[in-house]
Parts: sequence; structure tokens; C-alpha cells
Amino acid sequence: MAVLTVLVFVGGFAISPGLIAGFALLDLLVPQRLRTEGLAWFSTGIGVGLAASSSVAGQVVDAASGRAALGVTVAAGVLGGALVLLGARR
Repeated sequence: MAVLTVLVFVGGFAISPGLIAGFALLDLLVPQRLRTEGLAWFSTGIGVGLAASSSVAGQVVDAASGRAALGVTVAAGVLGGALVLLGARR
């Protein structure tokens, strides 16, 4: 349990830089007159994503195991990377 605690703590350090980069990118890409709406959509997307992934991971834990639920994180990362690549092609 102590190892997991340390890993989660260290992994949490990736959250702040990711959020800072996301908000900075939004600030650069969204016109000033639409920035408040853009920030609202960004924040809402984070909340919805957290809620959905928690729900899916909980279902996987109930059906299989905690170890299997880590696959939800991997799947979300792959899906997010694919969406970034699709969006970059525009």
C-alpha cells in the first residue's frame, strides 16, 4: 500500500502541468470574446471525463479486479491520443 501511495502521489504531479498547458493553449486558440465559454467547456469536459472514467473503472473493479481497472486508464490515454491526432489533421 505504501508503494501505491507514493506512485499515486508522484503521478499526481503530471496533473498540474497538463492543466496549465491546456488552459494556456485554450488562451492562445480561442478568441477573446469566446474565452469564457471556452474555459467553461474545458472545465466541464474535465469534470465529465473524470465522472465517466470513475464510473467505468468502478464497473471494471466490480466485474474483474482493481488491476484490470488500470486498463481503463490505458484505454483513456490511447483514446485521448487518437483524438489529439485526429484534431491535429484539420
